[in-house]
Amino acid sequence: MFVAALGALGTQAIAAVSMTLPIVVLLAAAGQGIGVGTASFISRHLGAREYLEASRGASTALALTAPIGIATVALLPNLPGIFATLGATPTIMPVALDYAGTLLFGYTLMLLNIVSGFIVRAEGRPRFSIWAMMTAFLLNAVLDPVFIFLLDLGVRGAAHSNAGIADRCYWNLYHVFYEAWRDSSRQDISPIAARRSHQTARVGGRAGDNSILSALAVMLLYGAAAPFGDVSIAAVGIAVRILMVGALSPGSV
Repeated sequence: MFVAALGALGTQAIAAVSMTLPIVVLLAAAGQGIGVGTASFISRHLGAREYLEASRGASTALALTAPIGIATVALLPNLPGIFATLGATPTIMPVALDYAGTLLFGYTLMLLNIVSGFIVRAEGRPRFSIWAMMTAFLLNAVLDPVFIFLLDLGVRGAAHSNAGIADRCYWNLYHVFYEAWRDSSRQDISPIAARRSHQTARVGGRAGDNSILSALAVMLLYGAAAPFGDVSIAAVGIAVRILMVGALSPGSV
């Protein structure tokens, strides 16, 4: 909604932000897979009162997540080709590169937040995860107009608000939680174990596959809309966002 208010740039801005969504979902599939697998691992071992092993599983997950997020920076030089494949027009391309390029720098924190949310919920504290998520989202909504309009950063401001500020706040809340609950399962920072990684991947792989397929489906949709121009891409982006509300609502589970 804020990006759409950029006046003459509105259509291209909506299209650029929308075309970035499937890329983010595709990359976030790694966090989704690690998170689901780790939640299963932690829950099983906490249920068996094997607290040390649950701790090591959580530590392994966080240790795997950080380098995956850092490695995504290597995608930056390839963004023009990726957006061209998705059907970005010459008018959408520079806006999309501004938004996605800024967003990718905060991708590591986003992945850590995804995995941390699964860890906290696996320990039986979903309420904290919900409040942390709501705090970050509300902060993002408040800062969006500041970065976009007052600082005149356009779509890059929206990315800064999300990846730079909101995600950092999100991670700081989890960090406070980790410090406050020293008897929880994350206090042992042990080396990565192949066996734990295998168990995590075996369970979480299915969840990651679902996210990957969803992202690819949306990419194909944008490719089909691209020949009809910027307005069609922007319209598909709005429709996809509305459909996501239904797809992610409790009633659809």
